[in-house]
Amino acid sequence: MKKRDLIYAALPAFMLAACTSTGILYPEGQPHSSSSLLETTEATNTLIIFYDPETGSERLMNAVREYGAKIVYEYRNFNGIAIKLPNGTDMEKAASHFRTVKGVLSAEADRRMQLHSEHNGLR
Repeated sequence: MKKRDLIYAALPAFMLAACTSTGILYPEGQPHSSSSLLETTEATNTLIIFYDPETGSERLMNAVREYGAKIVYEYRNFNGIAIKLPNGTDMEKAASHFRTVKGVLSAEADRRMQLHSEHNGLR
């Protein structure tokens, strides 16, 4: 009985000792937010577009040329492409334009994501 009582008394202490403070992640005096560990650091001038393989990519490729964009990469296994838009292009308008092309399933802006950075204490 005494061993079991000792285990029941010691177990919560061990569990509490395993808890860590956020002081390591966010040193005193440095601002932080709940979303600072995963943040968009930079929006690129690139769209990622996926298309229906049954429709094919011909209409999409023609639309890319007409828009003045350049193909950066072809995702052959996923039926998609990455395109670089001309400088000064509004990303939302461009994405909306390409969504209207027959066979396009989605058109989204490519973004670089950073899981953590030096400004929040992680290295």
